[in-house]
Amino acid sequence: MLPTDTARTMASGHETGESLGPALTQEERGWIEMLAAGTTVHAVARAVGRSERTMFRLLHELSHRMGVSNRMEAVRASSRSPSERPLRRS
Repeated sequence: MLPTDTARTMASGHETGESLGPALTQEERGWIEMLAAGTTVHAVARAVGRSERTMFRLLHELSHRMGVSNRMEAVRASSRSPSERPLRRS
């Protein structure tokens, strides 16, 4: 589990001095911040008013778009600048 301040920094992109840009929506950054803080997918889903199954699907799609294979990689990738992150479009 990451400290909350670290998770917020990673989700905001301030660690690199750049924002995450258009690759992630504000809502998606919020999901990653919550996951980085140790929140379960079930709790994230409840917090944003979605079903757990829908949240898993959305996170899977987000991971695919970010070019990562799991949520931990998504958290790590969110701290990199947009030019360092591969984006898959489908």
